[in-house]
Amino acid sequence: MSENRNIEVAGIAQVADQWKLTSLADRTGWLASYCDESLFGDHPHSEKTGLEIFGDRNTDPIDSQSESLLEYHRPLIEDGTLAYGVFHEPARVIIDRALDHLVCRLNPDGQAQ
Repeated sequence: MSENRNIEVAGIAQVADQWKLTSLADRTGWLASYCDESLFGDHPHSEKTGLEIFGDRNTDPIDSQSESLLEYHRPLIEDGTLAYGVFHEPARVIIDRALDHLVCRLNPDGQAQ
C-alpha cells in the first residue's frame, strides 16, 4: 500500500466559458445504448460530419411509436445554460428533445406540445 502526503496542485484552474459537445472526433461522451443502439460498427445509430451529428432516418410511419435516443451525459453547473439546434422537417420528422427526464415533443407543424 502506498501513501502520499503533502500533495500540491500548481497552476491556475481554468474553466471554459463554452463546451462544444460535438468537438471531439470520436463522439466521446455520447451514448445511444438506451434503446440498444450503437454509435460504432456496421450499423451505427448516427454519424458525425464536422460539428454536426446526423441520426438514422427511421422510415416507419410518424405515428409508429418507434423510439431512438442519442444522449450526452454531462452535468450542468449551477446557473449553467444549454443551447443546441436541431434540423426539423415539418410533417416528415418528429423530434422529442429530452433534458434529464423532461421531454418536449414537437408537433409536425414545429410547435411544442
